Amino acid sequence: MDKYSVKKEPDEFGNGKFEAHLFNSSREELLLYYEKTNTQFFFSGLVIMFLNALLLFLILKLRRRKKYFIIILSACISLLLHGAGYLTASLQRYLMFHLSWLLTETWKCSFWPHLLLFDLGDKGSCLFFFILTLDRFLTVIFSHYCKSFTAKSCSKLIISLYVMLILQYIPLVAWRCLGEDRRTIILGFCYQMQYFSADYYFYHCMIMAIIATLNLLLYIVCILLMLIKRSIAVKITSTFFDIQQRRENVVLKRLFQMMLCTLLIHAVPLILLFVSSMHFVSILEPAHYFWVLQPIALSTHLFITCMINDEFHALFKSKLSNMLKNFKFLLFKQNAVSIAVVN
Repeated sequence: MDKYSVKKEPDEFGNGKFEAHLFNSSREELLLYYEKTNTQFFFSGLVIMFLNALLLFLILKLRRRKKYFIIILSACISLLLHGAGYLTASLQRYLMFHLSWLLTETWKCSFWPHLLLFDLGDKGSCLFFFILTLDRFLTVIFSHYCKSFTAKSCSKLIISLYVMLILQYIPLVAWRCLGEDRRTIILGFCYQMQYFSADYYFYHCMIMAIIATLNLLLYIVCILLMLIKRSIAVKITSTFFDIQQRRENVVLKRLFQMMLCTLLIHAVPLILLFVSSMHFVSILEPAHYFWVLQPIALSTHLFITCMINDEFHALFKSKLSNMLKNFKFLLFKQNAVSIAVVN
């Protein structure tokens, strides 16, 4: 049980007043923390939703039914859910502060959507990044892999993962709300740490860090295998092998870029979050900055991964140039109207 949501009953030795004082001070401390971080949650949700809504628009504009874009689209939707979770949590905090929703029944609290949105967004985005890395790895290792794992089978796998994430979440909430460990009255914000123990979040952070590290290791193995193949191909001189070597050089460059993105934007924030969860026992410690920055880092990673693709990069440049042209035209039109009015 966490120390911020457990309300102990008075014992027969007269310790009830002291325990009630501890509970009230913990609650006031937690409410101050919520009020302090609410602006961060709101603007973080806006940034995450803006980046991923832009990506979603561009991906749907491409209309490509390839594995690469299907996985990117799934990660984008997961991060959109994460951003929506931050906005929903921020709205709920606002209602709690301004409408004095200080105490709420547990069963009402369990139906707040941000809990499910956080869970789907966090785990889903990391899983889809891992699938993307594994797909690149298997493509390099096995030449016939692309024929066996098609876009249709990829879509089925992603739908199955979403169903699995929802199904594993429902029993956790039901156990926490209806089991022996339930609380009849808890704080109004109903933060996730009031549902799950500190051990649950510790292992959650550990799994996310392990997945990010595996992504990094898979990219390193891919690059090493490509370098070995290129060193063998250098000894063979023919037109066919020259063309193949140029293609492999392009693939190697993209793999190296994706590895750097995974290291700097994906793996490092998750590892820091895991390390902070080991040392910061209280949720009022600065560890919450990692919770806020991690989905923003993942959104940036996803955007850079898309920009590496030639089709996506060309579409983004064309849309950006068209938007700038329209903006310049509107400015020119407004200036012309203002000059005409003055004359």
